[in-house]
Amino acid sequence: MHKNENQPAHDFDIQARHGADSMTDKSGKSGGSLVVPRGLWRTAWKTEQEWYESARQLHDLMCRQFGLTDLDGKSVLDMGCGTKLSKLLIDERRPIARYVGVDVNSDVIDFLQHHVSDERFSYHHIDVQNDLYNPTGMPLADYSCLPLNGEQFDIICLFSVFTHLAPHDYHQMLRVLRPHIKPGGRLIYSLYVQEDASHRLIHALQNNDLQTVLRILEQTEKAFRKLPPQSRKLIEQEFISRTGSDIKSLAETDINDHKGGAAGVIRELQKGLSEKNILALARKYNELLGVPVQDYIDRRPDQPLLHVVYSRWYAHKLIEGTGWKALSLNMPESAIQHYFMCCPDGEDQA
Repeated sequence: MHKNENQPAHDFDIQARHGADSMTDKSGKSGGSLVVPRGLWRTAWKTEQEWYESARQLHDLMCRQFGLTDLDGKSVLDMGCGTKLSKLLIDERRPIARYVGVDVNSDVIDFLQHHVSDERFSYHHIDVQNDLYNPTGMPLADYSCLPLNGEQFDIICLFSVFTHLAPHDYHQMLRVLRPHIKPGGRLIYSLYVQEDASHRLIHALQNNDLQTVLRILEQTEKAFRKLPPQSRKLIEQEFISRTGSDIKSLAETDINDHKGGAAGVIRELQKGLSEKNILALARKYNELLGVPVQDYIDRRPDQPLLHVVYSRWYAHKLIEGTGWKALSLNMPESAIQHYFMCCPDGEDQA
């Protein structure tokens, strides 16, 4: 979440101040724009136009992924909210039933509370500890849920939050958010993920790109043949037990001879090569090659948590036991890194 420089440690109070100099009326349908000072952008974008456009793209991404035309009738909890989504919603009068922004940056929250009086919008400061942004705050592990009076939401979003979380806070953040989702609600959050052959294979399967799938399998089979006999046997056993097929036969699949054509091949592959199976196989494969994948990397040890990266396997693993179920891990887009889509665990995904 965004940086908090001034808030005293261990202050759990929800600030609820609303100034008289707001930019919108109570209906949110008039009153001009929200003018955000440059110091409250908290962004890597160089120009205001780029910063503002990224908000539009994130809004439209959520609508697209959730199958919505807009956010009309939906309630949204934005963790690490910053200011740009508020500006977009207010300036363009985008429909929304409820928007709650939470941030560790007291300056951001103070500004929004003083300049937005629309009843649909509220903003809360929490003093959560983070080595990069707020080292003196309260550990996230001390929270069982957020101080939001039990309010639940249709959508919970976190953009550029998990990109600065250590593994213990990654897991705990998901646990803390779980009580605040409505039945049937959805969670979206961005993060940095290491890309490798397994990542490309999963993406190709998700996009029904059979040529790429077969090319990766062929490359994998060639590398597989170079392993010592005992290692090949272990991988082969693991592959067959998880997929019901062997690497060689999959790699030599002839699309034209296959019953059902390319679509039939993809369906068959998708049954056996689930994301969980691919990640487990890739992990064992790399271990046997003597090059295990690093699950967590802090790219800038001189500035802890400035840029953290997770392996795809570990990013999934940390979701377990949080009350969430991953629906998809998606490739980066122009305004977002890799991002997860999740639903409450145990719910029908349809």
